[in-house]
Amino acid sequence: MDLTTKMTIHASSQTLYEALINPDRISNFWFNSSEQWAEGKTVHVTYPEYAAAFDIDIVQLQSNRLIEFEWPAGGNGNRVVIEFIEMTDVTRVDITELGLPDDAARLMDQKEGWVYMLSCLKAYIEHGVTDLKGHLSK
Repeated sequence: MDLTTKMTIHASSQTLYEALINPDRISNFWFNSSEQWAEGKTVHVTYPEYAAAFDIDIVQLQSNRLIEFEWPAGGNGNRVVIEFIEMTDVTRVDITELGLPDDAARLMDQKEGWVYMLSCLKAYIEHGVTDLKGHLSK
């Protein structure tokens, strides 16, 4: 099953794309990345706030337009596609996670996670907020 989450952010697609692939920026709103994301690389990411660490495979990058990765790495994970659609004064970020099980609790969990990540990205880009990540309570 595929799950899509969308949010508009007052920024250019270039700003948002760079925030995700640059390890110095992504750590301000999501997880820590071992290196700059590049197509074909396996990148180690950590989420200390949730005691999580894993590798992701960067499948495809289209500058300022698309990021596609698989997590966890190794060919058995879920595919995630992040698209940047520029609109008047905003960019819409569409995230689709492919291949999720048809399980209501898991889908709710994933949807909650993507909404939270996009909210943290929006707060970081629009207002410079860097202390939201890791504060989602279950």
